[in-house]
Amino acid sequence: MSRLIRIERAVTVFLILAAASFSLITIIARYFFGLGFPWSDGIFVMLTIWGGLIASATIIDKRGHICMDAVVSKFPSNMQRWLTLLGDLIATFFLLFLLFLSINQLVFLYHSGGNSLLTYLPAWIEFMGIPISLVFMVIHYFVHVFRGLKGGEKG
Repeated sequence: MSRLIRIERAVTVFLILAAASFSLITIIARYFFGLGFPWSDGIFVMLTIWGGLIASATIIDKRGHICMDAVVSKFPSNMQRWLTLLGDLIATFFLLFLLFLSINQLVFLYHSGGNSLLTYLPAWIEFMGIPISLVFMVIHYFVHVFRGLKGGEKG
């Protein structure tokens, strides 16, 4: 699992640094050389959102997302484990559903052949970060569910 975390962190750092570098280059080109790129804002936003989505998958591994600790902590410890497992299962199925929808949308965008109005790239490329990040999120929740079933994780 640590290999997946390293990959996610490397991709996140790359995307955020690429967005910042691209933004800096765009600012220098605009103010010092009078060159404007109409697609630059869209590329910056796309890279930043992709970085945030991949980072949110990494946070799942450390259980850094919002959860109902105030409710779960009121139950006995053996019940806490099962409630946490139930929450992980619900999150897993919800993310699998979102993954299914996002893949359908990606296929639709690919076949429709349209371009993004912000980046001038094919629309499916701009959208591609969502299913990729959802795959990472589902993997992390599968690991939580597996550990919960083995009894090695209480929350």
